[in-house]
This record gives sequence, structure tokens and C-alpha cells, in this order.
Amino acid sequence: MNRSILKACHAKLQVMFDPKDMRKNKIIKLREIEEKIERLRQKYGMDFDEFFELVESNIGKLLERGFDLGEILEDSLVWGNLLDELDQLKQKIK
Repeated sequence: MNRSILKACHAKLQVMFDPKDMRKNKIIKLREIEEKIERLRQKYGMDFDEFFELVESNIGKLLERGFDLGEILEDSLVWGNLLDELDQLKQKIK
């Protein structure tokens, strides 16, 4: 390989793995996750712990509010996964 190709590859790798850009991307992802979690909070009018408690012990209350069983179960999985992903991302940003 000639020297100019190596320099171009090196420059490209520096941009791809720039710690500032990687941190910025993690912060953007963190905000996206927080927005999704907030939409779920607004949708159900409660935080995850309260929602999950109802799902486990009294799902009928959520059904009475007009939510579909499949929707509730899917949202509980999505919400839990988002919270896990949020925790992991926060650890990486520190």
C-alpha cells in the first residue's frame, strides 16, 4: 500500500474512534432512550415501578383504562429493556 492510502485510512479511523464523538453519540442515544421512557410514562400516567406492579398484580386496572393486553405486555418488555439500556449507557458515559 502506498503512503497516501495509509494516511487516509489512519485519518478515517481517528474520526471514527474519536472519544469526543463517541461520548457525544452516547449522550444522544441516552436522550433518545429518556424520551422513549417519558412517552411511556405519559401514556400510562405512572412510572415503571408502579406500572410493573399493576402488570404483575392487577392488570385488570390497566385493561379497564382501555389498554390492550398485548400492548401492555409489549410495553412492559420495551420499558424494562429501555431502563436497562439507560443504566448501561450511563455507566459507560461516566
